[in-house]
Amino acid sequence: SKISILLGSIPRSRRATVRYMPVDISYSALRDSADIISERFPRIEFNGLVADFLNQMEHIPTGQGRFFCFFGSTLGNLSSGQAQLYLSGLAEVMDPGDNLLLGVDMVKDQKVLESAYNDSRGITAEFNRNILRVANRLAGTDFVPETFKHIAFFNQEYSRIEMHLEAKLDMIISSPHLSSGIPIKKGERIHTENSHKFTPGQLELMIESAGLRIEKLYTDPKKWFSLILIVRD
Repeated sequence: SKISILLGSIPRSRRATVRYMPVDISYSALRDSADIISERFPRIEFNGLVADFLNQMEHIPTGQGRFFCFFGSTLGNLSSGQAQLYLSGLAEVMDPGDNLLLGVDMVKDQKVLESAYNDSRGITAEFNRNILRVANRLAGTDFVPETFKHIAFFNQEYSRIEMHLEAKLDMIISSPHLSSGIPIKKGERIHTENSHKFTPGQLELMIESAGLRIEKLYTDPKKWFSLILIVRD
């Protein structure tokens, strides 16, 4: 949905000159994307690459006029060290003249941030609990997602939203891969996810430290979210 906005802005007369190469660790996700993109933009060449975009960037083909996109706020889900390593690694595979369009969520009022991750419809809460269903499927555990409370708050020290699952009662989690159960007490929390928020100064330091340069910063009137056009000189 995000890349379609960008591809749709390309004039029809130019689309035959464009090759779109999504990188994802999920083969099925790339196949689904290929079906949608090929139907919407039949003139654009689609070449999906099944790879870990954090650790296998050397497999991205070389070429002229490459435009890298890292949308959403995925950078914020990485630790500060991982984010720096990712940008540095990307700088190594970028050639002079290549561009990067980076999406980042910005620091904003704490009440606004915490309301977004504690939405009234409980969508984020279900997203958070779903990690337990995935654990059950992959590790054969017997977590009951409904016995955990969704907790999300802004940690000012680390400039991030933290998501936790808090046990509503005492329990012992079992798995065929474990010789004994995992005891979890009522009130104990599982730290499931971080979502870092950035200031312009933090972004400038991180991007320049990677050997890249900010060409232009696009943001909304409230400066809640930014798209940064980055170049390698």
